Amino acid sequence: MPAGSGRSAFIDVADVGAVVVHCLLGQGHVGQGYTLTGPEALDFAQVATTLSSTLGRPIRYRPVSVPRFVLERWREGTPLALCLVMAALYTLQRFGQAAATTGTVRQLLGRAPTDFATYARQRFPASGAS
Repeated sequence: MPAGSGRSAFIDVADVGAVVVHCLLGQGHVGQGYTLTGPEALDFAQVATTLSSTLGRPIRYRPVSVPRFVLERWREGTPLALCLVMAALYTLQRFGQAAATTGTVRQLLGRAPTDFATYARQRFPASGAS
């Protein structure tokens, strides 16, 4: 991915789902917009390190250039328009535009959002890593 060492405030999809349920069943959310983030901004090297520990095998992040990323995805069959959108999103991350965190999940759910290490342990429980 062409994100370089840019950070992103990854959020667990289960937290997104919990916020959706909260807003659909609760009062006062009509017409509101919420920015949801995880509790910390990580770069892909940190994500790879966490996954390596969780899975018990090496995972590496290999940054690539935007043109190479687009070409590789396109050759895999991804539509060109989607390749370009993905490249744009990773470029935003590369330049720090995805690193901000918010307290919105805590405010709405009354609990902290799931951190990436916990997400990885929950998602890959049978990895056999210590």
